Amino acid sequence: MKQTSYSPATAYSQMFSENTRLAIFVHWSKNDLISGHDQNFIQCLAAEFDQVLVVCNRNGLNNKNRPQLSYTNDKVQIIERKNEGYDFGGYQAGMSHIRNASDVLTEVLLVNNSVFLLKNSLSELMQLVRDSDFDVTAVTSSVEEKFHLQSYFIHFKERTLRNPGLWDWFSALETSNDKRATVSSLEIPFSNVMNTLGYTCGAIWDSQQLVNFLFSTAGANLMNEFRRQTGWIVSIRSFLNEEPLNPTHYLWAHLLELGSPFIKKDLVRGKNIRDLGVNKWETYCESVEIENLIKQELTRQKV
Repeated sequence: MKQTSYSPATAYSQMFSENTRLAIFVHWSKNDLISGHDQNFIQCLAAEFDQVLVVCNRNGLNNKNRPQLSYTNDKVQIIERKNEGYDFGGYQAGMSHIRNASDVLTEVLLVNNSVFLLKNSLSELMQLVRDSDFDVTAVTSSVEEKFHLQSYFIHFKERTLRNPGLWDWFSALETSNDKRATVSSLEIPFSNVMNTLGYTCGAIWDSQQLVNFLFSTAGANLMNEFRRQTGWIVSIRSFLNEEPLNPTHYLWAHLLELGSPFIKKDLVRGKNIRDLGVNKWETYCESVEIENLIKQELTRQKV
């Protein structure tokens, strides 16, 4: 079933000034609570942005398990809405709250909590994103079905935010509670919509960079390390045969070796993914603290 509008969210106090950098972090969890890992993720966003709007897609809008932070940060505000429309439903709600400040925003980041952050900060990634040649930048792109930016991280530079067409597109979204439909009707067409508006779109790590890495010395060393993982070898062959694969799943270690700070949560949890040696994820954590936060979230979700 499609929703033509987002659910009412809790109050949001606008605190904008000239040249505001803003991040919208869309959160969902089974129990509505914000894990220690995700709270740290939000802190890392606050270190890079002037304002962080946390949009909590809640399973129920009662007072039980209200999403809260264990710390105080004046840069961070939380709003709550009924869980509808996956990440794009949350993005739509967040964008509606900031639209009337579009003339003072210099950048907007849309990001969600479908990934674990393996590094202590986002500073290296944000430098790459801000220095990119694209108007709209993602961490990764995919060619599943057709080329598209992967929606767990989408960054808009200033000139895109001055175009009413961007805001109109988000406002008019018909979100769906069907995940496949969300990908097909929203995530995949998004890049074409931005191109039509006159903007360039691209990823920090795209398919060509992954191919180049596969044939590098570092790629060969990684292949040797994972040589006993059957799913890994099959995925590499499929990728080289230009079969559509989700790189955040099937080339996860390559992305981490290239510098991506993220690994998909569903991959770490082992949900319907072939054997890809993902148990080695701990070796990519930048600190013991990050590793422990991830393990805490994994453990609590098993209870």
